[in-house]
Amino acid sequence: MILNLNSYQASNKELKMLARIVKSSKKVRKLYVECSHTSRVDNESLKQLGGVLKRLGCLEVISLDFNECQKITDKGVKHIGEGLRRVRSLRFTSLSFGTTFGSHNKRGIGDNGLKYIGEDLKRLNMLQNIYLKFRNGDNITNEDLKNLGQGVKRLGSLKTIKMVLMFCTNLSDQGVKEFSRNLKKLGCLESIGLYFWECQGIGNEGLKSLNQGLKSLSSLETIDLFFHK
Repeated sequence: MILNLNSYQASNKELKMLARIVKSSKKVRKLYVECSHTSRVDNESLKQLGGVLKRLGCLEVISLDFNECQKITDKGVKHIGEGLRRVRSLRFTSLSFGTTFGSHNKRGIGDNGLKYIGEDLKRLNMLQNIYLKFRNGDNITNEDLKNLGQGVKRLGSLKTIKMVLMFCTNLSDQGVKEFSRNLKKLGCLESIGLYFWECQGIGNEGLKSLNQGLKSLSSLETIDLFFHK
């Protein structure tokens, strides 16, 4: 069974409706939720969604898009992570958060957000593909990439990583180095794409550390790196 909720005006009401559907049919294999560009989705909405995820024991694919939802903070991400950690059958996950550059949302996704994601992803032993996107991450720091890397390195079945970080002004080469040192643990990794858009602090030293982290991976076939300042 496949569930697809696509709404630019989604709110707690729609997510409660989704919860009722799931409760009557727990054999959902794929879940797609796109609720971007709305002020009606907040941390309470993600708490509802996290409760839905806990019931999906057969889930293999999940895609969540909450771009331009300015009321979502680390607390909301934590709710999603708590739901995902129960889904041991998950093979593909796509998570997208962020706000427009210049937004006044200073309480957005930060250190704890990526820490929660890293801690909860490491429990998903069957996970093969990860896609993460964070836009305008003024709150995202080097410690975030370290926390995420520590979670990812536990995923022995991981084949693909794609991560897009846009306008993360507090990131530097040190953060890339912390993330890269964990990549050498991923013996099954076949493809990696890392995109750093307008992350001013990342340069040649970050690229060198990525090379060190990836060069020992014999299964790696595709490397896609993008740095734009």
